[in-house]
Amino acid sequence: MKGTNWQTKLLVALAAGAISAGAMAAPAKVLMLGDSLTAQGEGRRVLHDRLVADGYAVEFVGSQGTPPLRHEGHGGFTIGPDQSEPGSLFANVDAWVPAAQPDVIMLLVGNNDYNGKPGVDPAHAPERLTALLDKITTLAPQATVVVGSVLKIAWVDDYAGALNRALPEIVKQQQAAGHKVLYADLHNEVDLKKGAPPYKGPDGDYVDGTHLNASGGKKLGDSWYAHLQPLLTKP
Repeated sequence: MKGTNWQTKLLVALAAGAISAGAMAAPAKVLMLGDSLTAQGEGRRVLHDRLVADGYAVEFVGSQGTPPLRHEGHGGFTIGPDQSEPGSLFANVDAWVPAAQPDVIMLLVGNNDYNGKPGVDPAHAPERLTALLDKITTLAPQATVVVGSVLKIAWVDDYAGALNRALPEIVKQQQAAGHKVLYADLHNEVDLKKGAPPYKGPDGDYVDGTHLNASGGKKLGDSWYAHLQPLLTKP
């Protein structure tokens, strides 16, 4: 048998059934998609490190960041379509999603649809999210989309409340249409502590009342893990 020693050993092992097909399978591709809360690295690192430590083969994909924590988080982005700056997910997923070829998409967006950004009508955020999910599931029908409710912010108790209340029904409608969409109630699951104003001290989970510090990022990563882990199989 020709070839190097390790190649010969590999061929022999395969012929003998010593290496399963599962062990040779490619890692699951996970696309973290959203705004600046996705772009922040703390939650992604917690999620990635927990998955790897527990024996799951995953590859985080996207045009942003560097391996192993690539992502598609874009600061200031809205759900879309709208006329806001710097942009929206709706206007860009046509390029991002096919390039990533994800198996799972973890979607967290909507924060910037309720912060008074010019060119955005918050009253129609649920309809826009439905349109975004329709587009994503068309672009990647093989992927499972886990869509999270908008996280709490420190100074508004019911932030993005209309969208969060509509989200379970939106997901049910997606499922009825045959789309692989799941709901993650991150607004309630991620128990973020406000701390004292201006909401950036060690007594809270924020750096500015919206974005998360290390402790807040860990809570977000742990919640994402609870929704992603059941979708994965170990090699």
